[in-house]
Amino acid sequence: MLRIQVSLSFYLFYNLNSVFYILYKMFRNNLIIAFRHMRRRIGFSVLNVLGMALGLASSVLLINFLVGQWSFDRFHTDSDRIYRLVSENKVGTEEAQYPNVPPRIGYDLQEMMPEVEISTRLYAPEDPLVRQGDLVFEQDRLYAADSNFFKVFDFSLLEGDREKVLYEANRVLITPELVTKYFPNRPAGSSVVGETLLLGVERVPFLIEGIVEAPPTNSQIQFEMLTSMASWGAPNYFMWSYVWANTLTYVRLIPQADYVTVNDKIPDMVKTYAGETTLRIWGISYEELEAKGDYINFYLQPMEEVYLHSADLGNRVGPVGNIQVYKGLVAVAIFILLIACINFMNLSTAQAGQRAKEVGIRKTLGSASSRLRSQFLLESMVYSGLAWLLSLGLYELLVVSLQRALPDTLVFGLGLGQRMVVTFLVAVFMALLAGLYPAFYLTAFRPIEALKGKLNRGLGAARLRNGLVVLQFSISMAMIISTLVVLRQWQYARRVDVGFQRDQVLLIENTDNLGDNLPAFMDAMRAQSGVISASGTTSIPGSWAWGDFWETPGSDKTTALDVIQTDPEFGNTLGLEMMEGRYLSEQFPSDSAAIVLNEAAVAEFGLEAPVLGKQVIYTSPFPGMPSHFTVVGVVKDFHMADFNQSISSVGILMQNGHNFPMNTNFIAVRYQAEQTAAVIASAQYLWKELQVETAFSYGFLDETFGQLFEAEETLTRVFAIFSGLTIFIACLGLFGLAAFTAERRTKEVGVRKVLGATEVQLLGMLNRHFTRLVVISFLIGAPVAAYLMNLWLAEFVYRIPLSPWIFLIGGLAGLLISWLTVSFQSWRVARLNPIQSLRDE
Repeated sequence: MLRIQVSLSFYLFYNLNSVFYILYKMFRNNLIIAFRHMRRRIGFSVLNVLGMALGLASSVLLINFLVGQWSFDRFHTDSDRIYRLVSENKVGTEEAQYPNVPPRIGYDLQEMMPEVEISTRLYAPEDPLVRQGDLVFEQDRLYAADSNFFKVFDFSLLEGDREKVLYEANRVLITPELVTKYFPNRPAGSSVVGETLLLGVERVPFLIEGIVEAPPTNSQIQFEMLTSMASWGAPNYFMWSYVWANTLTYVRLIPQADYVTVNDKIPDMVKTYAGETTLRIWGISYEELEAKGDYINFYLQPMEEVYLHSADLGNRVGPVGNIQVYKGLVAVAIFILLIACINFMNLSTAQAGQRAKEVGIRKTLGSASSRLRSQFLLESMVYSGLAWLLSLGLYELLVVSLQRALPDTLVFGLGLGQRMVVTFLVAVFMALLAGLYPAFYLTAFRPIEALKGKLNRGLGAARLRNGLVVLQFSISMAMIISTLVVLRQWQYARRVDVGFQRDQVLLIENTDNLGDNLPAFMDAMRAQSGVISASGTTSIPGSWAWGDFWETPGSDKTTALDVIQTDPEFGNTLGLEMMEGRYLSEQFPSDSAAIVLNEAAVAEFGLEAPVLGKQVIYTSPFPGMPSHFTVVGVVKDFHMADFNQSISSVGILMQNGHNFPMNTNFIAVRYQAEQTAAVIASAQYLWKELQVETAFSYGFLDETFGQLFEAEETLTRVFAIFSGLTIFIACLGLFGLAAFTAERRTKEVGVRKVLGATEVQLLGMLNRHFTRLVVISFLIGAPVAAYLMNLWLAEFVYRIPLSPWIFLIGGLAGLLISWLTVSFQSWRVARLNPIQSLRDE
């Protein structure tokens, strides 16, 4: 029995080893053949590897970027159950959606909706001045948060008890970066917990009770300092209101709860609680407000969708992406892979004539089709493996180039290990996709026909190659046209008449810290050489403006109005165009109760000519503020927000002259051309002379307004860059195919030259076939681009028309690119001496 077991074990061991040895020899032999073939056609091999490597590097980089965009806010444990509340209001003819909501909404949801497990809020205080010893800073990303903030979100608390922080008033959490900023001389390793920071102009002491890690780059919530919500009066003061929307509110639903069901219940909750607000502000019930066609509403937006699905919201907070551009980039990633694979398939099938005899001999000697297919698949794997190695270096080069070309730091979603795995998997996918058809096509020849060179499948293969070239260039044409449309739209956004003059306007920030020195600073700035005018203001285009509801006498129509409080120089400094009447002036004491409206506000109020002298009513004035304002002027409409939103109704009030002046947040200084450095130096000197506690900070109006478009512009540039790479990869394939085609027709070219054909005629003959394919590609790609771009442009209230010139330029550009690609090879063959072309005959 033992002898039988030993014999069986030896038999299995010997035979298994024999099988593995045979498989090893087969693999080694096929590998040698693959490298031998690559060496024989080194030029085409380089093109194949380069095209696949560039496609692989580009697609993986794009996948990494897309994963980063998709990953926003998904790092929270219960991200699929967290939602942000969004306001959705209609007052008059104006409908608005924005992420700010009244401070009480979360509590009402918890009380009314059993599906709501917990709610928490963020609030941005208006006075972010922070002092520590002699250091004074205007602190960015300062928020107040509820004490249960860390029960909803998974931000890391490095020091402190997450169950106890932010409960008491005047408590603060700071990031490690702020520890270094506010305590530069602190011994390394020592804690600042228990130390004090002074906040606001009143220098209220705030106790540091913890250190919080800065949010990751893929977080839509970005903060550097968190204070306790109980420290600030405004949210508590407005707990009665359903229209004072100045907090960000997040809720977490219980497991298996449907947020759509909650959204359906919210209108009933609003009817229950909003009546006090409408009665207090407008003197009517909420039912009467609805009877006018107006409404107040809110809805839950999934936290995982906040980043990519908030481009159309007003008063956006934090980084924002664009889902339409995201979808476009997904398509580009697929197209890059597809085009790189098509390149390999085309070049492989184009060389079928040269591989046919090899296939015929192998089949005659007994090789099965399956073994031949495995050989060709192995060749595809070898190409893909070499491309994978090359793509690792190309990836790093592309990342560096992309970072230089873009204004923002890109958010990537894959770590090094994950990226290596994804790159490998994509390389295997490309090898299979690109290698399967050539493997089956090349092994389908009959041995006799293959040995004689009579390939009756040649016509079908040629048609397939032509179809693949048309597919490639249809995609390329669509991307060329789409890129032109995208770039034209953003040029339009940068250059369109926005209703004010955005160039040569310096913005001095932190100006509320000037205090009583503000008038002296303003007078000194206006006296500086090169300064045309200067104005102190609460808001400028591209920044926040406080808004509320207004009416006209004798009308029950309510109008939402964005309000700017400023001085008489505002219109001149921003270059606003006066359409009717005059601007505000200190020469008229009555202008403390005067208002200048834009055209949109006049239309929204329904004011008929003559507009001047008519009154508008602020329905909920603050103490000391007039309720009735007389219209003294009308200015041309100007943009306060980006082009995803229509022009808002704006009212301009005097900053001084009544008892409710808002903080002067900016001083706008219009200056003469080529005086930028001198004006900045003058402002810095005056700031220092007045011994203002905070550091001098400035910007420019065109840059501030341009920040509205920054996130979408970044995505647009990424789209344009990768579109260019896609077209380049397609051209690599066309270049190789043109080289092979020209090589096959070398003898024909020699005969034609002997018969008198000129080089130009030969060039036209060789290019005619590819030109026809490119024209067909344009006829397919142009309608596709038109459809997709119409969908994208529909997001913009202000957009360019789809001009026929864009399609003509795109088509000509595609044709020119293809001509240049093909003509290099065609011209090389056309210039050959006929003796060289015909020497084999």
